[in-house]
Amino acid sequence: MSLPSKAELEGSLKGAFQLLLQKPEGMELLDVSERGYWRSFYAALYGLPLLMLAAFIVSPGPETQEAAAEGGNLLFNLIGFLLFYVINWLYWPLAAIYVTRNLGRFDRYAGYIVAYNWAQLFALLAQVTAFMIGAMIFGDAEALLFPAGLLALAINWSVARHALGIAALPAVVLTALDFFIGAGLNMFPALITG
Repeated sequence: MSLPSKAELEGSLKGAFQLLLQKPEGMELLDVSERGYWRSFYAALYGLPLLMLAAFIVSPGPETQEAAAEGGNLLFNLIGFLLFYVINWLYWPLAAIYVTRNLGRFDRYAGYIVAYNWAQLFALLAQVTAFMIGAMIFGDAEALLFPAGLLALAINWSVARHALGIAALPAVVLTALDFFIGAGLNMFPALITG
């Protein structure tokens, strides 16, 4: 399957952005067909450079030759990073099958995931921007992590609310569920490595 065309990419990003602005008509710009559903996962490919930039900004450089020598597991770390990146892009679309069925909104599942996937690029962009500003102004890349996280939650809430056509409170619950599952998965590598 080829990469989305420029027009398809622009339409997907515009549609997702309109949802963030509380404009439900953004769904009309998204391809919510089966083809559009699978192509929305290309957002993960487009988001990878953003995430790698965030990781570069946050990670401290080796302070000594000894620390640099201990970084010999670079390939292992890169494989682990990519594995958890893929898991982070797949866990919610899988969990959302169950969640949307229980909400009685499974008929909107594909459109929701299409919007959710494309909107994640805005969440990643907010995170990278926060890291850059934090590093430049405060000397700590993670200084603005909390506001960036709140913005990402607001993005996911808006997408859930408008793509699924649900009220504000169920969208909060859905967003919280996504957050807690994701946080649990992101803690898993630290538990393995000790």
